[in-house]
Amino acid sequence: MAVAAGWPDDDGGEFLDNYLRVTRRAKAVVRKVFGD
Repeated sequence: MAVAAGWPDDDGGEFLDNYLRVTRRAKAVVRKVFGD
């Protein structure tokens, strides 16, 4: 999946870490805007 997203072949772990960081931040923003 990382390669399909344009990440280098050897960065699968870094891609996952970045994905999780971004989605956690997006979840926090949604909760802040719309409430729990």
